[in-house]
Amino acid sequence: ALEHLPKTPASVEAVECNYYMAIAHYHNDNYQAATESAQRAVDLAQEIYDEDSYRMAETYELLANMQAFNGDFDHAKQYLLRMKQAVAGNIRRTFSYMTAQERENYWAKLQQYVNEMQPFLLRMNEQQSEYTDALYDVTLLSKSLLLQSEVELQRVVEGAPQLRQHIEQLTHLKQLIAQEQLPPDSIHVLKLQAEMIEQQLVAESGQIGDYLHFLDINHHDIHQALPPHTAAVEFATFRYRKDSLMTVAYVMKPEWEHVRLVPLFEQREWDALPARNIYTSPDAFQLVWAPILEAVGTVDTLYFAPSGSLYNTAIEYLPDMQDRPICDRLSLIRLSSTRQLALQTQPADGQRAVLFGGL
Repeated sequence: ALEHLPKTPASVEAVECNYYMAIAHYHNDNYQAATESAQRAVDLAQEIYDEDSYRMAETYELLANMQAFNGDFDHAKQYLLRMKQAVAGNIRRTFSYMTAQERENYWAKLQQYVNEMQPFLLRMNEQQSEYTDALYDVTLLSKSLLLQSEVELQRVVEGAPQLRQHIEQLTHLKQLIAQEQLPPDSIHVLKLQAEMIEQQLVAESGQIGDYLHFLDINHHDIHQALPPHTAAVEFATFRYRKDSLMTVAYVMKPEWEHVRLVPLFEQREWDALPARNIYTSPDAFQLVWAPILEAVGTVDTLYFAPSGSLYNTAIEYLPDMQDRPICDRLSLIRLSSTRQLALQTQPADGQRAVLFGGL
């Protein structure tokens, strides 16, 4: 097929052929040939696609993986970061004018380029290098992206009194929709009205402040934000084999030069734990915390952001081999993403608390 394609100019067909040729070479364990085909796909794609397009992100991802398997980690990192920049640029270009539902639908398609990078790192057995730094940066980009964009948008809106009327209108419409007491046709009309107001709100707030600034946060920012005697733990869960999910931890300490990848467990191992014993047996602790504590050594505080099944588990209270909850050994602070460490503008007030009970 490649022989029958015109050499110039670049074409979509030529990009596709070289892209899938690289994958074929990879499955035959010919990483040098895979790298060469992937490089040709990137060179051709750059001639016909925008830098922040889906296709550029996809071809950058492929080339980064092939170079890494071929042992060229320096170039692999460069193209991995280009992939991240392409994804971030695509998000910046589109999110600013999208409603919350539109952002969710859009990210569902784009997220695959981020998630597909994770398994390669495990197969390469690369646990602490510039490549793990780059993969952590990609994870930071994707983790809780929708939630963080919503939070940052609200901050921009709250600081702009001229948008308050839009917020009040939108809140009222959403309350009417949530009550579900109106006929379906009326609810449909309300949803259309709410969407129009939200689009206007997003457009106007985009002119007031950059609510997507958090996309630029990377491992350097987290490293600088970490206090002494602490560590940041970003859990990540991804498809590892056709029938398996894998959970790992990206771990950062202030004194480390690179982010460290700590493999944890496959989903089948977690599912095999009796639910009634999670908080009474050390088995869950051994899967989740034991490998991380071995990696970080002595620390006072762990900032962590869960993923996968860990979202629904109070892993702060898992008992160790001495039947002592880990939260009794050190301070654990749960975050939606460790990027929050770099987003904090003022320290939390530890002198006051609000308690709710009897609910």
